Amino acid sequence: MMEGRRDLLVSTFGREVGEIITGIRALPHDNLVLVTDTVMDGNDPVLSFLRRLVRRGPITGWDEGFARFQRASAALIRRRWAALTVATLVSHLSIFWVLLACLRDVGVGREVISWPEALGAFAIVRLATVVPITPGGLGLVEVGMTAGLVIAAGGAGGREEAKIMAAVLLFRALTYLFQVLLGIVCYFIWQREARRAGRAAAAGRPAAEAPPD
Repeated sequence: MMEGRRDLLVSTFGREVGEIITGIRALPHDNLVLVTDTVMDGNDPVLSFLRRLVRRGPITGWDEGFARFQRASAALIRRRWAALTVATLVSHLSIFWVLLACLRDVGVGREVISWPEALGAFAIVRLATVVPITPGGLGLVEVGMTAGLVIAAGGAGGREEAKIMAAVLLFRALTYLFQVLLGIVCYFIWQREARRAGRAAAAGRPAAEAPPD
């Protein structure tokens, strides 16, 4: 039964990777459209209303900017689809390595969950959260990953459930929470530099010469 679960999870991962590569290669290079222009209308009343709630101005120029983004993305995919595919796979496998390290660190041995079983559970959860229902899959990833790993552990899943949950939470702290905290720091740095640039522009001198905050 253990071999059957392992074969199912690994075959699922391999099939989905193959479909991703095939899908990218089959994209119509001359007609790559990510979202229709009407979705990102430059005068979207809903987005403008939401911005007014936080004392921001109305949306302007998003339609032209999004059209430029579409054209640039299409050109990039045409030129670098192979490199983009490899980079994406390396990124996913690197994140999986963090999950596997967390499992081993909290004491979930390979006799309970082997790396192919962990890889299969990881791949299924990643595919199930492609559409971000919550920011970064918050909550959904934790529940799905824990359930998948407990199923992969089979009869030992009940005994090791606490360790599996701890490993998943540690994994998410390293791959999600850390990025959020780093993003907050970067946001405040960007805001500070933007204020300095604004003051420098108003004073008619380069931003590097503007006084620090």
